[in-house]
Amino acid sequence: MKVCLKTLCLAASAILVPVAPSSGSAVAQEDTRPVLTIAVQSDPVMDVLGPHQEVSNVAHRYLHNIFDTLLTIDYFDNWSLAPGLAESWERVDDRTVEFTLRQGVSFHDGGELTADDVVFSLSPDRILDESWPGAGAMTPFWGGLDTVEAIDRYTVRFTTNAADPLLEYRVASMGAEIISRSAFEAAASLEAWNRAPVGTGPFRVVEYRADQQALYAAFDDYWGDAPAIREVRWIVIPEVGARVAGLVAGDYDIITNLPPDQLGQVDQYDHLHSAGGPIGNHHILIFDTQNPILADPRMRHALSLAIDRQLIVDALWDGRTVVPNGYQWTAFGNLYFDDRPQPAYDPDRARALVAETGYDGSVIPFNIVNNYYTTEVPRAEVLVDMWRTIGVNVDITIHEDFSDLNGGLRNGSTSILSPDPVGSIVRTWGRGSYWDRQGVMAAVDGREHFFDLGEDLAVTLEPDERRRIFGDILTFFETEMPKVVLHQNAMFYGMRSDIAWRPVESPIMELRAFNLQMP
Repeated sequence: MKVCLKTLCLAASAILVPVAPSSGSAVAQEDTRPVLTIAVQSDPVMDVLGPHQEVSNVAHRYLHNIFDTLLTIDYFDNWSLAPGLAESWERVDDRTVEFTLRQGVSFHDGGELTADDVVFSLSPDRILDESWPGAGAMTPFWGGLDTVEAIDRYTVRFTTNAADPLLEYRVASMGAEIISRSAFEAAASLEAWNRAPVGTGPFRVVEYRADQQALYAAFDDYWGDAPAIREVRWIVIPEVGARVAGLVAGDYDIITNLPPDQLGQVDQYDHLHSAGGPIGNHHILIFDTQNPILADPRMRHALSLAIDRQLIVDALWDGRTVVPNGYQWTAFGNLYFDDRPQPAYDPDRARALVAETGYDGSVIPFNIVNNYYTTEVPRAEVLVDMWRTIGVNVDITIHEDFSDLNGGLRNGSTSILSPDPVGSIVRTWGRGSYWDRQGVMAAVDGREHFFDLGEDLAVTLEPDERRRIFGDILTFFETEMPKVVLHQNAMFYGMRSDIAWRPVESPIMELRAFNLQMP
């Protein structure tokens, strides 16, 4: 196993944001609300807190409590939609939805939210323009958006190029955060904005030091209930042992990305407990078909057939997550196929396929990041052993970041941002998506057909026809296999027992007052 490390500069400059006076500033010095300290394994990959640029589980966690969206997803009520910055909405036709904004909503700098801010935040002229650093990431979210128009000061109309059954969910998901236009335009640079963005969420950014920490302060002019805490401190502690030790010592109140084998270590203390479970996210393994060995679909099938997924779930996850029935989630509702089988485990068939390919023993690189995903390193080691039993040589290289992971095998994940294949599978694998831009499907014969299926599903309204199309999409992945599902992801936390906080079926951490109370 090789370890590739670049020079890590921990002297990243911090931008300190002056504390703007608010209506509650007269009593700010007497604020006795507690401070919440959270130890995380990583901060956003691109080191930005400004939205509409990075699409990752960690970025979603960090941004969720700074920004609001027009609608929200109630994870405690089967992923149902609820009002957010929009107090109501109306589906005008298959391509059009109008949103009526709450009046009197304040941004962190004191400005009032209006339709102009919504238009600016999500205008395709801004977030899809080639000059915008997140244009590629935003295209799967908003590529079908035609216009965002202000009808009046508090009414906004969204129109898509074609019928869009998921438009309401799009405005409730990552990539739909509403920002202050005036604050964005007044920022000294995009870098300055990314370290001190201005939203309407329950917390505002006071300090951000990449790879070290972020400090949020309660925004007491929040349109919803005021936060139950006065500050959130995010501390980056990559090593799980150090996170656990800090939790035990009282340095941290909550720690994230707790491996299952550490749950008992936390639960043995009376003042601590573990929480969490499976979330709307799959851990997947990506085959870069530009690698000549992996260009042969028989080799991809062989590597999948050699994986004993249940053994991985039992050994590395203590049986606390599941192997799904293919590339789907039960949250898909009537689009979920409960008769679809789990990925097969058949090492004898795998060996036969390897022999058919004429494989000569050349090494296939497996590029991973050091436990960005929970159990990433030990799982990679287990996978390499399983592939060795079918005669395939795979070599692990651990990288510092995500800049150079293609060329062979790599880990990934697919999150549900809306309970529909378009909001998960098509978003991450369709035409112009992240994996498409990475070129990992370059040698997949059926990729254009899959792209067409994804585009058809995105504009089809009739339920039975949508189910038929999604069935064809599942067949594509089972046949062409540019990736394989390993297991459903699970997110576990260690936390103080006297904190009232519930994890949700998402990588976000919901810290609004309705879900967090501290003594």
